[in-house]
Amino acid sequence: MGVAEVEGPVQREGSRLWLLENLRDPAYVRLVYGSPSRLAKRLGQVSSAALEQAKRLTGLSG
Repeated sequence: MGVAEVEGPVQREGSRLWLLENLRDPAYVRLVYGSPSRLAKRLGQVSSAALEQAKRLTGLSG
């Protein structure tokens, strides 16, 4: 895969793409979330305000 093939998705998806890549790394998941089994619980604890801020930062709306 060349640069031209990945440039579009990276530009469109930005930080979301990198988060998904990080979630593939077991060491990252353990460090940030404690364990894979705690991932859903930890993500469920994200406040509405934090979600709105993330939407603004990533360019998502609604």
